[in-house]
Amino acid sequence: MVRRGVQEGDCTIRIGCDNCVANTAECCGEQFFFLSKGFARRNKVNLAQSLQRAAESELAHAREKTVRQVWKAYNDAKVSLAKERAASALLAASEKSWSATFESYQHGLATFPDVRESERNLTRARTLDQAARAEVLTRAAAFAFSTGDLARP
Repeated sequence: MVRRGVQEGDCTIRIGCDNCVANTAECCGEQFFFLSKGFARRNKVNLAQSLQRAAESELAHAREKTVRQVWKAYNDAKVSLAKERAASALLAASEKSWSATFESYQHGLATFPDVRESERNLTRARTLDQAARAEVLTRAAAFAFSTGDLARP
């Protein structure tokens, strides 16, 4: 039986008189609230809003992750530049030390083990300097990649 858009089998709540017969649309002006349709619509809206909030949260998380990656790459690049400056200073000091030790050895004031130790320190300083330069280039490339600079032609 179809009356006032009500189909049989719909779940209804009646507000009004107590003279109504169950599952009929014949009553004295009572109001019908269709739970099956009303709650379904409300649930669909709630689900859509929930999905929207989840998508917005995911977008915010992705933005924060990107910002963290850029800042980390920037700080790593700054630290590598400081390491490179320190390695350059160490190399300059090691070269001066080696030349002074070698000159002292030539004049008979230093021993051969002293010269060997000075050469070993100079070699370490050169190795550190080269490693620091390589790290600067690597960190600069990582920073450029995180900011999207490498994608440009």
